[in-house]
Amino acid sequence: MSSGPDATQAAGPAGTATAAATAGAGAPAELTIADLVPHAGSMCLLERIVGWDDTHVQLATQSHARADNPLRHAGRLSVVMLCEYGAQATAVHGGLLAACTGGRAPPGFLVSLREVTLTDVALEQLAGEIDVQATRLHGDGSGWQYTFAVSHQGRLLASGRTAIMLRREPPRDS
Repeated sequence: MSSGPDATQAAGPAGTATAAATAGAGAPAELTIADLVPHAGSMCLLERIVGWDDTHVQLATQSHARADNPLRHAGRLSVVMLCEYGAQATAVHGGLLAACTGGRAPPGFLVSLREVTLTDVALEQLAGEIDVQATRLHGDGSGWQYTFAVSHQGRLLASGRTAIMLRREPPRDS
């Protein structure tokens, strides 16, 4: 997995850390996570790219502990919301791969979660970063399939498999 000199740098607000961890992998280093996911503001849950290669991405974040996390309900962050963290990791990876060829990943829709396992834990009380990893199983012009794993200090919190359907651009009238 490639990583750059700034890969361990502390992140700013969610999604603002640059893709410095992509140095040497062909993606522009000035990309931010917010450039790679279809979310903005506090809904951009991932903060830092730790490393990535053609099939895998590893990210880190502390957004689970933030009071303004938009997925919180009544002050709690349900562990099932970690599936969204995994889905955003797939978007980051797809965006990095597309950037390597000078393009942008098309918009995608999460259409399936399978084989999801969750650990009963109070996420908002976990100190420090959580680790979010995604591994590409399949990808073509119509969609992507990934596995994901979310952990904290080596303890697996959530894992599963995502299926993303890519939106095709409508044909242009000539």
